[in-house]
Amino acid sequence: MDIIPTLSRIQSSGSGTVAPPGAFGRAVDEFLTELKQKHREDSKNPFLQALISQAETPRNNDASSQSEVSAQQLQSSISELDAQKRAGKGYRLLHRLGPFLEVLKSLLKKSEAFAQVAPFGVAIAFIGARVVLEMALAVEEYLEVVVTAMERIAGILEVYQRLASSADLGSRLVHSYKAIITFWYKLSKVLSSSKSKGILPRTMLTPLKKETEEALKSLQEDMHVNLGISQAASLLMADVDRQARVDAGQRALKNNIRQWIMGQNSIDFKGDYETQLDMRYEDTCAWILQDRRFLDWKNSRNNALLWYNAQPGSGKSVLASTVVQYLTRAEKKVAYFFYSFNKDSSRHVVDGLRILALQLLAFVGTPSDKLVDLYETERQFSPYLNNLRTTANVVHELLTRNDDLYVVVDGIHECEDEKDRLSLVEWLVGQPTLGIVRWLFTSRVSEIEKAMRKLQAVEIHPSPDDIREDIKSYLSSKISCKHCLLEWTNECGNNFLIARFISETLGKLTSEADIRAELKTFPKKLNGYYMRTLAKIDARGQMEQLVARRIFLILGSAQQTMSVDELVDALAIRPGSRDYDVSRLPKEELIRDLCGSLITIEQQILESRQSPLIKFCHKSVKDFFQQDPKTWNLGVDESLHKYFVTPSNANEELGLDCLTYLSYGRYSKHIDLGFLDSVIPQEHAFLRYAATFWFQHLGDESIEIPSPAVSLAVREFISSKCFWNCLRVQSHIAPYLFGRYTSHKKCGYKMAIRGRHWKGDDSFAVPLPAWLGDCSSADLLRDQSLCYFTEEWREVIITNPQGLDQCVPMKPFTNSCWLKSLSKTNTVKSVNLAEAFGDDVIDTSRLLRVGFSGRKLYVDLAYRTKGASTKVICRLKQSLFKANSRPQRSHQTIPADSDISNWAIYSMLEDGVSHELVAWGVDSQSLDLRLANYEYSEPIKAPPLFTDSKRMAPREPWEMLAYYNYDEMMAGIVKNIYVIHMSRKSRILRPGLDGDGGQRHVMHMSRKSNTMRLGHDDDDDEDSEDSDDYSEATSDEAESNGEDEFSDDDTFSERSSDDSTAEEMTTDESDPENPMEGQEDTDCLIVIPQGCSPYWTKPWTHPQLLWSRIVPAVHPTESVVAFMHTPTQLGIVRGGKEITRNVSGVADEPEEVLACARELRFSRCGNHLHCLTILFVQKDLYTECRVTTSSLKFTLEDDAAEAITTSEISRVVYNFGDPLTAIDPPFALTYWCDDYIIVALPPLTCDPKILKIALNSDTSDPVLTLRNPIYFPASTPRRDARLVHRPSSKDSEGYIFLVLNAVPPAEGGTPDTSSPVTALRWSVSDEDGWRPWNEEEDSNSSDMRVESSIWSFMRGKFAESGKPFSVPVRAGLNWTRKAYLSCN
Repeated sequence: MDIIPTLSRIQSSGSGTVAPPGAFGRAVDEFLTELKQKHREDSKNPFLQALISQAETPRNNDASSQSEVSAQQLQSSISELDAQKRAGKGYRLLHRLGPFLEVLKSLLKKSEAFAQVAPFGVAIAFIGARVVLEMALAVEEYLEVVVTAMERIAGILEVYQRLASSADLGSRLVHSYKAIITFWYKLSKVLSSSKSKGILPRTMLTPLKKETEEALKSLQEDMHVNLGISQAASLLMADVDRQARVDAGQRALKNNIRQWIMGQNSIDFKGDYETQLDMRYEDTCAWILQDRRFLDWKNSRNNALLWYNAQPGSGKSVLASTVVQYLTRAEKKVAYFFYSFNKDSSRHVVDGLRILALQLLAFVGTPSDKLVDLYETERQFSPYLNNLRTTANVVHELLTRNDDLYVVVDGIHECEDEKDRLSLVEWLVGQPTLGIVRWLFTSRVSEIEKAMRKLQAVEIHPSPDDIREDIKSYLSSKISCKHCLLEWTNECGNNFLIARFISETLGKLTSEADIRAELKTFPKKLNGYYMRTLAKIDARGQMEQLVARRIFLILGSAQQTMSVDELVDALAIRPGSRDYDVSRLPKEELIRDLCGSLITIEQQILESRQSPLIKFCHKSVKDFFQQDPKTWNLGVDESLHKYFVTPSNANEELGLDCLTYLSYGRYSKHIDLGFLDSVIPQEHAFLRYAATFWFQHLGDESIEIPSPAVSLAVREFISSKCFWNCLRVQSHIAPYLFGRYTSHKKCGYKMAIRGRHWKGDDSFAVPLPAWLGDCSSADLLRDQSLCYFTEEWREVIITNPQGLDQCVPMKPFTNSCWLKSLSKTNTVKSVNLAEAFGDDVIDTSRLLRVGFSGRKLYVDLAYRTKGASTKVICRLKQSLFKANSRPQRSHQTIPADSDISNWAIYSMLEDGVSHELVAWGVDSQSLDLRLANYEYSEPIKAPPLFTDSKRMAPREPWEMLAYYNYDEMMAGIVKNIYVIHMSRKSRILRPGLDGDGGQRHVMHMSRKSNTMRLGHDDDDDEDSEDSDDYSEATSDEAESNGEDEFSDDDTFSERSSDDSTAEEMTTDESDPENPMEGQEDTDCLIVIPQGCSPYWTKPWTHPQLLWSRIVPAVHPTESVVAFMHTPTQLGIVRGGKEITRNVSGVADEPEEVLACARELRFSRCGNHLHCLTILFVQKDLYTECRVTTSSLKFTLEDDAAEAITTSEISRVVYNFGDPLTAIDPPFALTYWCDDYIIVALPPLTCDPKILKIALNSDTSDPVLTLRNPIYFPASTPRRDARLVHRPSSKDSEGYIFLVLNAVPPAEGGTPDTSSPVTALRWSVSDEDGWRPWNEEEDSNSSDMRVESSIWSFMRGKFAESGKPFSVPVRAGLNWTRKAYLSCN
């Protein structure tokens, strides 16, 4: 074909424009001209063919630019190629093309806009890129070269975006543009030559690389020359563009910092200022604006501190608002805050600092590096600014970055955080600043005086005459009598609060005579006014006196502001009350009538449907009631002393009221707590407060030895059924009471849910008084019972409070808190074998078998006791959940020269009955075996195949990953087959012990490279038997170990994750990327048939994994072991020989797998082999788990060279929030039956996703999941967990079982954290307990559905916003170490 006419037509249509062509247009012209001259007969070139096709295709006359159309076509092409290469390395290569595509589209779109190139000229560049990508796809090495070249061209095009419109560059730009287009043509020619000439593909790699390097070198040189020509213009443009990007970035950063400071709650700091300003009467407070000290402060050219102090009620806040208004009108930069004990968002140190920071940030243009560093560091711990120390640093940094500032802080004495307020004032004011900062503090004369003196503050006091004039002006609207007005102006003692009380009192009177009469008796001082109010109350009935006393006590000592409904419900409590009685509730009108002007009631703005808040009207009222009338010269009549209660006595009284309330009879039964998430009904109004704060009132840090009444009340309460409902309420509204607090040197503690290891000062919260464990040994056990329970069930308590009723004690205590569900519909039962071991103290233990005898579950356990000979192995067999069952205990001598955790231990079968134990040890360097049985020990040499090769460093030891025990029926005789899985791994990878019931034996060995170190920074985390179900079996039943219709016919164990040491865990869990890329492990299996020589399979290598499980299958009638370590190969061991069969029909697997399990199982007939594959892939924000089941026909006579075809039965994808490095292996538990598999997926420490997967492809719903969730304890991955299922029958329910190995006591551990063998059982009906898998509903775990931050989530909605809250904690490494953490 002669393409000259076609090229001419392309050239005339492709570059012709009304305006002269620009640089790119000229490049297109020259390119097409050269093609006509040099390649007259190049009709087979794919690039040219694509150009002709494009030129002959009519273009749509729409508004879209050719660059956008062509970019979309190229993107579509890349997506198609992506789908073809998804399983290969090319999948990752194609993802690198994003920047190239974007810059090419941007550059050509700009060229179009300036009429530099016509539509077809634009399309040429995209067509060339598409053609070479399609051609390179056939060979991955080609694709690597092409993609790398495009990445480098993207960088060059970035530069040319700046230079394309330059008039000075002329021919050099033309040359560069043409070179890029020509490059596509040359690549397409090279790539097409191998195909047309029959050359082997990879032989063209060298010329392809050569052509590419030459072209890129030329382009790079041109770029540098062009940059030199246009240096001045480029630098100017770069500066402008860079500044624009910086400005936009800084604005976004500043806004992010603003949101971080502000937090979740809306902030209205102007409201406080405006409220105080509105209280200003006409021109009152004007005197300060002419005071010499104020003027000196205002005009100071150095940092200055002014302190206005006056008695309570003298109008300090109104005066501060006057100063703010004055400075604002003068256009000064002023930041301000008004502390108020009466307002939730204005009573704590951090409230004021946060508001000041927001105002100061508004004055700053660009956030400083230090501010950004504070922001980024703190964001690692909380999404909002909560840490007090960090907040203070933020304020100081913003003060430093401003100049000529005024900072007004009113009512610092009303800040409740007495320990922090003075030290922070001294620190902030004393710190040097770059600009001038003038501070004004207002307060009453109090302990702050010492700090002000130390800081050399200038004091300013109101002149008595000035204050009197202000009060006179204020009272003149209420008192018309000039004599009375003058008298009372003088009698008020310069106190605006008295004047306010007078005004309020007189406002209720209707005649001048009544006003004059009232003025004659009205108290002259604040205390006098308060005592007169008390005297009026004391003149009323005894019950009203009692109500008033308790109102003042509760309002004065409550941990946070109460609502009216809460107060009314609390007032109804009587000592010794057994239950709620609506007739005891006082009316709200009585509260208003009794307390009068001493209280104020405010409607909650955010929750208008909620009950209004009730508070003291002024801080002086609270202070008045907390004084001791006997020691202060108050002149209080003795009859009024009963209204005064010291803080310690008030805490005890209110705490006992909380216990009385929580012990009401209605809370001794299961109740629906759904109302906690909505408007609280009045009959439960005090429930949240009582549950959240009872232990803080009774466990105050000042209380070392509680009174006998308190000690008895606490003991009775935590031992009662009511305590369970209290825990349920706490888990719903205050999850922080069960949180994990990870210590950090710089930032205190980080709040978390779970974590893997305790270190340093890491702590966990327990909602009990700190003194409890110090009272008696019985109380110590009660204390420890809740500590242990919290450790096991923390994740459930915090994240799934509705699941608390499924949490059961995992360890028995002779004296315990009440930790049993009150729900009658609870489906979980538990047993533990604490008493089955007698006086034996377990040192190490191994679960040999968990299976069924008939329909009863039993456990077979080998263990060693502390202090006993290492050669003596004890054994215990026990039926579970069977009445009156008794344990069978025995011991056997086995000459094992190391800990039993390093040996594969099996129970041999004789006549179908489990008999003696046999142990196999494996040498970690040579893989030599040692058989140990009674006093007999025999070494068995491994074949030479396992000597170290170049790929295996000799110092990398083999580890035993797992071992499997199978029963094989041959000629009517049951024989044992053992298989051991060995692996050479990095020392950090020690996957967990796990398995099912059954019998035949396989070892899996692996050798890992020794370069990896994984782990995580602790972020999140991890009791009495049921007497009705826990029982002890007869010896006949214990010996009945025949094959069961429900049990798996193999037993396997994996090395527990608990074998890893905390010191080895070093990688930060927050990094989800694959830390093992480039590393490989080596694995093998050791097959040991009974009566035959062991066989070592050929070792295989694979990318390093966080967890790996290879479960082989043993043929039911033949001595055949099958296994798969890759998706496309089946290994078969038979008669001491190994063959490998290829497997086809397998779906592609991703390369980025971090953990996997491949489990095989023969059908009963042996004609089918079922495969379960579980893959874990780390994504940016979550982990993806892919579960696939497939089946293949299996015959021993097939040609080994012929591939076996497998058919997929089911496939599901499930996502969970934790990165794999943050959780302990194993990552999945399985249980095989003839027709289905039960699979448990993460989180195995909380609410696992349980699947029931059919092995029959004919079923309509091959994958089922539980209709209702079940919950696992936090220790599950570390305790050789065994998952077991028993289906329903006519006579009994279906069950899911979880059996956990014992946890031995830690060496020198305080207290004892050991745990016995424990089994959990959930009732799961085959008909109603399961439902079909729903992709939309089931694909994501529950933790991925939580939208708020951990801090916000754990703080809950009940704790007062902005208020630091106190948490009683225990040290993770020693529960007896106690402390309080203040969280803010």
